[in-house]
Amino acid sequence: MERIVTVNQMRSAEKRTMEERGIGSRILMERAGVWAAEQIADRYDKSRSAVICCGMGNNGGDGMVVARILYEKGWQCSVLFVGDPAKRSEENKHQLTVLEHLASEAKDGRLVLSSFTERDDQEKIKRDKHTVYVDAILGIGQSRPLSGEFAEACRWMNDAKGPKVILDVPTGIDSDNGCKMTDPSGAGDCVMGDLTLCFGALKSGLLLADGKYAAGKVKVNGCGIFYGEEMTGFLPDKKDLARLLKRDPRGHKGIFGKIAFLAGSPDAPGAAMLAVRSAFLSGAGYIRLLSDKSIRDPVLGFLPECVFASLDKKPREKIASAIGFADVIAAGCGLGTTEVAKERLGILFTLLAESDKKPVLILDADAINLIASDEKLKIGALNTGCSLILTPHMMEFARLTGLTMDQIRRTRVDAALKAAKDLDAVVILKDAETLIASPEGKFAISSAGNDGMAVAGCGDTLLGIVSSVAGRVKDPFFGAVCGAYLHGLAGDRAAKRLGRNSMMPSDLADELPAIMKKTERKVR
Repeated sequence: MERIVTVNQMRSAEKRTMEERGIGSRILMERAGVWAAEQIADRYDKSRSAVICCGMGNNGGDGMVVARILYEKGWQCSVLFVGDPAKRSEENKHQLTVLEHLASEAKDGRLVLSSFTERDDQEKIKRDKHTVYVDAILGIGQSRPLSGEFAEACRWMNDAKGPKVILDVPTGIDSDNGCKMTDPSGAGDCVMGDLTLCFGALKSGLLLADGKYAAGKVKVNGCGIFYGEEMTGFLPDKKDLARLLKRDPRGHKGIFGKIAFLAGSPDAPGAAMLAVRSAFLSGAGYIRLLSDKSIRDPVLGFLPECVFASLDKKPREKIASAIGFADVIAAGCGLGTTEVAKERLGILFTLLAESDKKPVLILDADAINLIASDEKLKIGALNTGCSLILTPHMMEFARLTGLTMDQIRRTRVDAALKAAKDLDAVVILKDAETLIASPEGKFAISSAGNDGMAVAGCGDTLLGIVSSVAGRVKDPFFGAVCGAYLHGLAGDRAAKRLGRNSMMPSDLADELPAIMKKTERKVR
């Protein structure tokens, strides 16, 4: 898994590197700038012309190193300074001194330094599709919406025809949550990049909301920064799936995950079917569905592999039996919010609290809505003694936490981590990008998935996949991470095959065999 950091975590790592390892900020800046310049020179080797917009902080210092290295490689470089010179950081001042000496010695006019506000100098710059534009204005140091000269520079760069390269984080994007920084009226802008060269570690804001699209292609270089306990973020990849879902050739159905679903209802039998089928196709060994007798025949007609237990009679005994055998109990999809559904959920929580057996408990959809609206039921859910996984979408998360949608979007990582800690549960926060948070402060963001998955029923396939994976992966957090990532990969395959407009949740399940087969090949 690749590491992800927030701004505070990045600054903590930089401080540790300088204080404990004796590697100064000037060395770190040089490493970052040299690497970025090499990436630009290699990728745009036919351009040989660059405009570098530099702010007054350390991100601007990185930009000046890039300008110096590109100039030394024979490029035409124009450096435009954005902001109040009185606010230059110490490292920025140092890099300016170096660059000014170099510019004064340049006899060929290939290195030009000027203020962004000096329109005459700007107009002399050849603005065509061959000139590379480098955003080194604010980086991770930005804390407010763009205005004045900064907003003008952002628009100017976006209007330019040539490719845009971002140093660390696009100007105008919150480094943690990926949102555009906006004023009270909702206005805000950001530089839209083709390539982001990220220093130290991947910033969470490059994977979320507007940041995901403003960043373009992202490349990361560690730049010699050392990390400790502050590194709590992860980006899963296919190697993680292969490692964590490795099958034992001597295994039997009992070791590949025994899942019990409390799901479905007369009004929504399909939700249970989607979940059960997805669980089977992602490797579960044994599945039992607890639901209404009225949906028994359609379920078993569609999925004869599923064991069905009717809850119309003796629900307490049936649920107790499920607890006795299951590694994972997943409740919610299609369950409904009736008094009957509430009663069954209450029985489940009571029996789990009384039982010595503690399966992983996963709550989704209607189960989340029920505990969000009933404090007694919520207390029951949080006091079963089981490892708990919650899979809310944004609105369900709002109901659980009392936060507004805007508050969630603008504090997404922190909000998910706080909820995970407060509820003592792994939280899978579903949106355009899926964020997973643990009670211990770990978080992950799935890079897989697309807008074709924004259709009713995809959450049911997610529940099935996460339940299956959690039955095989002992750590609930990593089980949730890999399950969410597998769900996204299935969505991406379906989009490639069908297009995003015509995807259905069952199409995601259809893609699971091919993905699971690849994980088998990788571990041999």
